[in-house]
Amino acid sequence: MRKETEQRAVALLQKHPCFAAATQQELTLLVRHETTLLREFAKGQTVFPAHGVSQAFGLLLSGGCVVKRGGRIVKTLPVGSVFALETLFGGSFRDVLAAQADGKALLIAKEALEELMRADFAVAQGFLAFLSEQIDALSGAAAAAGSGSAESRTARLLLEHQKPGGNEVALAPDFGKLARQIGVSKDALSRALDRLTAAGAIGLGGKGIVIISREKLLQFINENEE
Repeated sequence: MRKETEQRAVALLQKHPCFAAATQQELTLLVRHETTLLREFAKGQTVFPAHGVSQAFGLLLSGGCVVKRGGRIVKTLPVGSVFALETLFGGSFRDVLAAQADGKALLIAKEALEELMRADFAVAQGFLAFLSEQIDALSGAAAAAGSGSAESRTARLLLEHQKPGGNEVALAPDFGKLARQIGVSKDALSRALDRLTAAGAIGLGGKGIVIISREKLLQFINENEE
């Protein structure tokens, strides 16, 4: 592996929460591990799972990939993405990563990660925190999936986070994060907010979301539960 590729891999890994506590030297050893594989791929090829590779996670160094589930594209992975990390210690990677453009990915075996975690407990803690967040996100999405329309879920979340003594909502205006909290897509959340705004229940401003009418938000919730 070329030195510039190695340095790029280390720099990208440092941006991931699982490896934020690792030193540059530790990540360099991870990248240089005897089990680590540099996978070059062409447009149209399957990047992961890879033939002859099991129990490994990947780092997309260049090119472009999409995640396919049942033959349908469900996500696009940007360069620098870490994939299949959450499956190393349980479960299997059921999706397929397909290349949309020529590129490279680094495949790092579970064995190499375990050595790093034994050497640096802070990295192990980071990995556990990452897994906990993934579990919470999946649990929230599963609960939300059976608890009403996007409008009712959004209304409930806004009421739960209304600031005491005011109409402002204590939520960062990050549509991606809000969508994950209630278990819907960003497009579905955007449509729900538009409908709540049109109904006069909320207002959207530079500082975030403001509740105009609690009664109308409750109406959206109650109508869904009837």
